[in-house]
Amino acid sequence: MEVLKILGSAIPCLRFMERDSDLKRETAELAAELERCRAALDGYKNDLQKLSAALDLTTQERDGYKNAYEVVCTDLSSTQQALTELQPDGIAIVKEAALKDSVEVRRVQDTEGLLQKLEEIVSRENLPDSTAKILLDPQFSIEDRSRYRSLFADRRLEKWSGIARAVAHIVNTQNVEYSARSDSPDKAEAIANELEHQGLVRLAPALSADQIAEIQQYFLDRPVLNGHIPTTARHRTLRRYVGHTAEDYPIGCYPVCDIVNAPYLLELAFDPLILDAAAKYFGCAPRITFLQTWWNFSSEDGPSYSYGQNRFHRDESDAKMFWLYVYLTDVEVGCGEHRIIRQSGNFDEVRSNYERVSTDPQWSKEFEGYKLEDFYGPSHSLPENLKLALFPSKEEIMTGPAGTMFLSRGIDYHKVSLPSTQRRMIFAARFCLNDFLDTETNRDGDRMPGSILARRVGSDEQLRYMTKTRFDWKNC
Repeated sequence: MEVLKILGSAIPCLRFMERDSDLKRETAELAAELERCRAALDGYKNDLQKLSAALDLTTQERDGYKNAYEVVCTDLSSTQQALTELQPDGIAIVKEAALKDSVEVRRVQDTEGLLQKLEEIVSRENLPDSTAKILLDPQFSIEDRSRYRSLFADRRLEKWSGIARAVAHIVNTQNVEYSARSDSPDKAEAIANELEHQGLVRLAPALSADQIAEIQQYFLDRPVLNGHIPTTARHRTLRRYVGHTAEDYPIGCYPVCDIVNAPYLLELAFDPLILDAAAKYFGCAPRITFLQTWWNFSSEDGPSYSYGQNRFHRDESDAKMFWLYVYLTDVEVGCGEHRIIRQSGNFDEVRSNYERVSTDPQWSKEFEGYKLEDFYGPSHSLPENLKLALFPSKEEIMTGPAGTMFLSRGIDYHKVSLPSTQRRMIFAARFCLNDFLDTETNRDGDRMPGSILARRVGSDEQLRYMTKTRFDWKNC
């Protein structure tokens, strides 16, 4: 009987132990399921981030296509109206008088020893076959704009510096050998070296408060086109004044004919020290390829939307670029400040950073679906979360009072923050190795009289070469 009593009291304990074992097993299964759910959730978050970035880009592309469609419709309407006013003989004259610049074309074969030197550069720089085929064609000329563009069809930006050295040699051999214009060659070389290695150089201000006020008033007295540059402006036949409907659009820009007549800006762009630094950076005489002044209006002024400028991206206008920027209004955070990621155009560093973070457990999931080429290519946007991994502590926020000046090389990741509190006006001058200026009706204007530049800056052989695709020197 005692044994039965003992067994009777033990049975509940055994049942409790069995239930406890079942609970532990179920708890372990639930914990494993929870981990699977957490992993799935992390995957969904990662997918969501990628989809959000892709959706943002798709939205920008849609806005870009819409903008381009409106521009084409406007141009087509204007062209049709103009053609209806012409007689048949007049139409033929218009066709023959398409906007074209007469350019002296020098082929590689025209200069003794040039082809052999280019072969050495192509071999030393290990340039892609597609690029070598163009550079080593005896009929090639850097003035052949369509073929010059095709030099970059390979899209491997790490090879563009080698292409730049080949083009610089052509310029020095066939065009003009640059000679220093300033009395500070060491300073020019220091600026060029800093730009080459850092991608950004801050310059001392060169404009007084009175000069800035004069520039501001000059532009306020002139209407803007509602776009970032004239050739992409919507309603290109219409211009609006700042303070009088210009703010109905987020951006307003000035045509180049207004910019070259503005006070002080030509003198800034063609300052001898700036030209010397550009020549050191390129390894040859630079060419002015773009002059730009535009407003970014704040969300307080009117409507605002996302556009390509406000995502980290790379420019692709040439194998090498040299940008001069001058703020024409005060710029603080929230006022359309430039943001530049220093050294992000140094592709050996990009490769090293990518190899490091893509295998780092902290970042590996973030980089799933990406490859190195995604961070090399031109115009590729850089998601914010990946920027922190690839380029920690490299972002420079460019703020300062009106007159703030800096240089960048375009190939480094950069963006313009959308202004929220105050509108911003900025001047930019872009120098390149070469120019493939649009020659048809979508360019932003005919070449301007060289006399404009001659009166204010000079007209020597070097200046004429550096400006010949933007200024007409025939009658000067």
